[in-house]
Amino acid sequence: MRLGVGTGWNYVEYDSLNEDFASRGRRQEEQIELLRQLWAEPVVDYSGRYHRIDRAGLKPLPGRQIPIWFGGFAPVAFERAARLGDGFMFGSGQTENLAAFDQLQQCLQQAGRDPAQFGIEAFMNYQSGPDKWRAEAQAWLDRGADYVSMRAMRLRGQGDGLDSPQAHIDALERYWQAVGDLAG
Repeated sequence: MRLGVGTGWNYVEYDSLNEDFASRGRRQEEQIELLRQLWAEPVVDYSGRYHRIDRAGLKPLPGRQIPIWFGGFAPVAFERAARLGDGFMFGSGQTENLAAFDQLQQCLQQAGRDPAQFGIEAFMNYQSGPDKWRAEAQAWLDRGADYVSMRAMRLRGQGDGLDSPQAHIDALERYWQAVGDLAG
């Protein structure tokens, strides 16, 4: 199991929770610190800028620290992931994702982290089509990606999504036929 986190982009979600949209990144950093304490210690006393926990804990504790993988599109997300994360999930278009990967590599270097010990997942867009799937997946495998996942939901500027569970299953089968042998 791994936990995927991102700050989000929709201020309405923060407004509805009575939270400040502008401090979401700083709150996320504190929450990650707190989660790691909760996963490691039977009883936690925590007082941060945004959160307070008084003698609480999780039962049962997980048998290990749960890896935290970040997502996002902005340089601050890459920097935060390089400092605090265990991996990153790239979820934009192929060109943007590859540029973001290069930025993340620079952030990992600046943070003194070994890129080989940092997880990478790339979400491939079904709408790219079978003519591009194989080359796009290979580009990520060449960069050492741990996971290459296909998503078929409707994406702004990427074409229509699929309209039924069976259509998603069929899309996964077509995608696997095109790229499955790369998993080797």
